[in-house]
Amino acid sequence: MKMNIRAENGRQIVEISGRLDSVTSGELEKKGLELVAGGAVKMVMDLAETDYISSAGLRTLLTLAKAARAKG
Repeated sequence: MKMNIRAENGRQIVEISGRLDSVTSGELEKKGLELVAGGAVKMVMDLAETDYISSAGLRTLLTLAKAARAKG
């Protein structure tokens, strides 16, 4: 998995390419939670170049959505 994060119009755009699975989802969760802790509650997950998402990857996306929602 490759991840690119950029700011655009007050949002964090997280571009993910490759596989989002049990091996790579921890990296996304760690970085995403760091962004939320830093105040980034508006995030867009760009999955256009993502080849595969496992249930672990979906869990990570839900975890980040819940964390952002809890921050407001």
